Amino acid sequence: MNQPTLAEKMRAVRQFIREPYAWPGGYPKTLLFADGQVCCADCAKENYRLIRSDTKDNYRGGWQVEAVQIFWEGPVEFCAHCECPIESAYGDPDSDQDQDQDQDQDNG
Repeated sequence: MNQPTLAEKMRAVRQFIREPYAWPGGYPKTLLFADGQVCCADCAKENYRLIRSDTKDNYRGGWQVEAVQIFWEGPVEFCAHCECPIESAYGDPDSDQDQDQDQDQDNG
């Protein structure tokens, strides 16, 4: 599989900043950095110049973009910069709370 170019990565970042939810569906997106951390759209907007510089120079200083992705399911992630919670679209499939809610709906 081909690696995305710098232009493609930065286009995805700009689109993420403008539209942090996928359309149609309203699914939450996250900005994934090369070190595995994620970022919210507000912090991506605030730090766009750092993101562009680190990504362009292939510098692993914490702001190098790997991809923009839809956060389908899993435990809550936290923005690496501001620590705000980022909820997945379908929750955590391994969470006991999600299983309890499913059982309540089945019984309800």
